[in-house]
Amino acid sequence: MRNASLALIWGGAVGAVGAVFMGAACPVWARSRSGPGPAPSVSGGGAAAETGACAGKVEARAGDDVHVWVAPQLPVAGRSLRVLVVSEEEQGAAEIVVTPEASRRGAARKATASTTTSTAAATTTTTTTKRRGGAPWSYEATVPEIGAGAYTIELVRDHKTLACRSVEVAPAPARGRKSAPPSLARTTVGTWTASRAWDRATESFYSAWIESLFDAPISESLGFRPLAQALRDPARNFFYDYLGLGEDDPGGKSATSAKSAKSALTAAPDCADLPYFLRAYFSWKVSLPFGLRDCDRGTDTRPPRCTDLITSESPVPGPGGPRDPLVAMKKFLRLLANKVHSGSARTALGDDNTDTYPVKLSREALRPGTVFADPYGHVLMLVKWVEQTADAGGILLAVDGQPDGSVGRKRFWEAGASAESWQRIQVCR
Repeated sequence: MRNASLALIWGGAVGAVGAVFMGAACPVWARSRSGPGPAPSVSGGGAAAETGACAGKVEARAGDDVHVWVAPQLPVAGRSLRVLVVSEEEQGAAEIVVTPEASRRGAARKATASTTTSTAAATTTTTTTKRRGGAPWSYEATVPEIGAGAYTIELVRDHKTLACRSVEVAPAPARGRKSAPPSLARTTVGTWTASRAWDRATESFYSAWIESLFDAPISESLGFRPLAQALRDPARNFFYDYLGLGEDDPGGKSATSAKSAKSALTAAPDCADLPYFLRAYFSWKVSLPFGLRDCDRGTDTRPPRCTDLITSESPVPGPGGPRDPLVAMKKFLRLLANKVHSGSARTALGDDNTDTYPVKLSREALRPGTVFADPYGHVLMLVKWVEQTADAGGILLAVDGQPDGSVGRKRFWEAGASAESWQRIQVCR
């Protein structure tokens, strides 16, 4: 399968990908190469739904390639509501519009990037829509303190709705009480159980999140020491406290147990761990499958080889595994740090028993989240493609980790590196 992918690097059509299965005809875990193509349905996700207040609103030509995602997983009154709309095609000067459905049924006054809407529950204001990309193209906005009730979230351009989603915001908990976190599906022995599938929509969501996490003007230097500085910044991390476990809150203000409140996730990956850490973090938050292989470092006569697949449903070390989902994730990330090294990304091109696969060096394939494996051992991850102009050449921006835990953004330069994307982990139940 991987030999065929060599054509994808130098001239094959992106999307000519094949599935790689291990074990029986329908194994518990399977992998397929991540390529463009029709996206399967996303259960409980951010697709442009046309039910309820959204029925009949979306422009037909927008199709299924525009998806609305919200954070946190269970929005609560009095807290911020973050919106990220991801599109496979450029949507121009579109804006995110958040409308209380009660207001729509009445005066239909809207909270846009520059206006304020009053409701019986609260006053709602959205920040200016920030546009990025692409591909994929993304649109991001935040309602700082949203009120309880039902809302309609739309991506609008020229008074036409390109994507729509209805969201219910729960009332704020009584003083002295914390809102119950959403249930996090866990196996009896693993870290989490996937309830979504990797497809075009979730891959683009991942790319848009990576670009957003490391976004800054090109003229500015960007760095964190360690990565936790970025993940614990609610203005930067779309997934900040997404699960309501206090997972990104070192002060434990939103943690739901004393055990969880002691500390948030430790995030200090080095260069090899960084792409794996972020892929695992995203998968855990969105309930997607994740896996990595145990690889050696190779020799002077052969490249690294990988063996067993470790997944988010594999047994957690220790008797029975921890019951607290945050504690379980911390253990899984420690396991990841112990297994991953620079050889994990430097496997042979003809080897299918790997975590990543080579991609075509094209604008379509080199998306944020793509891994660059330097033949000398260093690993970087693409975070932004800056288009060339009449006055300046294009730029590829990437981030890398260092042994001291620092993560910095830099310009990618030609050094013979291999561009690789993630094998998709799939679950057959």
